[in-house]
Amino acid sequence: MKEEYKPKIIQVSFKTTDIEDKLLYNWVLEKVRDVGGNKSAYIKSLLRKEMKKELEEN
Repeated sequence: MKEEYKPKIIQVSFKTTDIEDKLLYNWVLEKVRDVGGNKSAYIKSLLRKEMKKELEEN
């Protein structure tokens, strides 16, 4: 029997009272719009770049 696919989810929250969080959130939304609106794909692409960079350093 085939195992059912369940995506793994990491929630990220931005505090609306913190100016740095507001700036970061707005920056991310702008970047996501630039690449077609897919938040998940954009964030995963950033994480992949960081992972590759870290692996190359080690």
